[in-house]
Amino acid sequence: VNTQRLFITQAHEKRFYEVLEAYLAKLKPSTGPEDASLWTPMISSKKQELFQAVLPQVANDQGKFIFGGEPQQGAFSKPTFTQDMSNCSELQQDEIKGPLFI
Repeated sequence: VNTQRLFITQAHEKRFYEVLEAYLAKLKPSTGPEDASLWTPMISSKKQELFQAVLPQVANDQGKFIFGGEPQQGAFSKPTFTQDMSNCSELQQDEIKGPLFI
């Protein structure tokens, strides 16, 4: 099971992005363990740095950012969604530790 890949049919693509954009616009970073937000911090600043270092690979693989992808401060990274990634991309093949959806 790959929980980082989403396959959206063209017939549903526009509506999916509309709903996703509305949801992510309201999403705020978690403020504590009891918070219901799905935007939680990375386990460490080192993991955050590693995740941020992977993001330029999206452009290198002719992919596009739909949401997220901006450099972040601290331990939080916005959920990041891409599209049009090559199946040969290392990001498609490797397990990425972070909130990246391809």
